[in-house]
Amino acid sequence: MYEAGLVVGERDIQAALDVDGALLENKEVLGVEALPATVAEAVRGKLPGIVFTGAEKLTLGGKARCDIRGVVGKRKFQVKVSEEGSVVRIKKDRKRGSAALSVRLQVTRAR
Repeated sequence: MYEAGLVVGERDIQAALDVDGALLENKEVLGVEALPATVAEAVRGKLPGIVFTGAEKLTLGGKARCDIRGVVGKRKFQVKVSEEGSVVRIKKDRKRGSAALSVRLQVTRAR
């Protein structure tokens, strides 16, 4: 698998390609003002008062979804929403005011 990233104007796009160059997945960082209205409305319906702090659009296998970060009061949330506006998952950070931490670990076997 290959990974590629590019910036076009203010668009930040990352992609994963197979060895033949076929697109497997792509991710685009969105400004919160660029969220589709159906997505923003779906999140606000589940989390009234949310203030959006970040968003990404992911496309995998031809299906798109938005991963949205936001806060309600002092609580931070991550919300996955289909492009059609169905909320797929809501994840609440365990600690108030804590920053979400993402760790990627790759282990290879020595020969």
